Amino acid sequence: MKKIFSEDIRTKYSRYPPSHNKHIFENLINESDEIKKSTFTKIFNLTFLDCLNHFRGGIILDDLQGINQINNYIKEGKIDNADEEYCTIFNYFMNNFENIITAKKARKRKSKNDI
Repeated sequence: MKKIFSEDIRTKYSRYPPSHNKHIFENLINESDEIKKSTFTKIFNLTFLDCLNHFRGGIILDDLQGINQINNYIKEGKIDNADEEYCTIFNYFMNNFENIITAKKARKRKSKNDI
C-alpha cells in the first residue's frame, strides 16, 4: 500500500504538485502522535492482496477495522445504481481478482525492426 499511496499525482490533475501524495504519506509516517503513526505505518505496510482479502471477507484485519466488506456493500445497496446482475459480476471479479490478473497475457509489442 505504501507504493500505491505515495505515487505521483498524474499531470492531468494540476491542483496539486505531482509529489503531493508522497508529502502526505511522509507526514503520516512521521506523525508526532505515536498511536496515529503506528496505525498508518501498519496500514502502509499491508499488501494490496491483504486489503483485498479483508474487503472480500476472507481475512479480517484489525488494522482495517471499520472498512466494510464486499457483502455489506452489496446488501446495503452502497453501489450506486447497481442492479443484481452488476452486483453478481462485481462480486465475481473481486473474488477471482488474482486469477483474472495472472491469466492475462501481455500484448506483443512491436519492435523497432517491425516498423
